[in-house]
Amino acid sequence: MATHHALPGEIVDLGTWAQDVPNEKTKVIAKTDEMELVRLVIPAGKELPSHKVLGPIVVHCITGEIEFVAMRTTQVLTPGQLLY
Repeated sequence: MATHHALPGEIVDLGTWAQDVPNEKTKVIAKTDEMELVRLVIPAGKELPSHKVLGPIVVHCITGEIEFVAMRTTQVLTPGQLLY
C-alpha cells in the first residue's frame, strides 16, 4: 500500500498518529520539492546517525527526551518543546 502524504489544505490529526508508534516508526506526513515533514520515532537509548539535510530543520519532542546536536551545540528537548 502506498504511503499517504497530506495534501495542501488537508488537516492532519497528529494526536491519532501516536497510536501506531509500536508498529510504524517513521512516517512522512507531507512532502514537496522544498520540504519534507516526517514523524520519526527513536527508541529510548538509541541514536540517529549523524547526517546533514538541505535547508532548515525543526525538531518537536512529543514524548521522552532528546539530546539534539546541531551547529556545534547540544540541547536537550523535553515533551512539548520545539527546536528550529
